[in-house]
Amino acid sequence: MSLTWLLIVVGVVFEIGFASCLKLSDGFTRPMATLGVLAFGTVSLFSLSHAMRSIDAGPAYAVYTGLGATGTALVGVLLLGETLGPVRALAIVAIVGGAVTLALAGGG
Repeated sequence: MSLTWLLIVVGVVFEIGFASCLKLSDGFTRPMATLGVLAFGTVSLFSLSHAMRSIDAGPAYAVYTGLGATGTALVGVLLLGETLGPVRALAIVAIVGGAVTLALAGGG
C-alpha cells in the first residue's frame, strides 16, 4: 500500500471517529464529544487533503466517504445500538464494493 492510500485509510479512521463523536455530542451539548468532533475532523481532513496531492479528487473522496460511511454504520450497529437489517447490510456491501473498485481503477 502506498503512503497516499495509507493517508486515505488514516483519514477514514478519523472520519469514523468524527462522525461517531458528532452523534455522541448531542447537538454539541456534550463538551468532550464536541472536542472529539473537532480533533477527529481536523486529522481526517488533513489526511485527506494530503492524499489528494497524489490521487484524483473523485476516487480519493469517494473512497474516503464510502469507507467512512461504512465504518460509521458499523460503529452504530456495534457500539451505539443501531440495527442492521438486510437492506442496510446490502447497502454497506455495495458501498465497500464501489470504494474498492474506485481504488483499484487508479486515479493517482
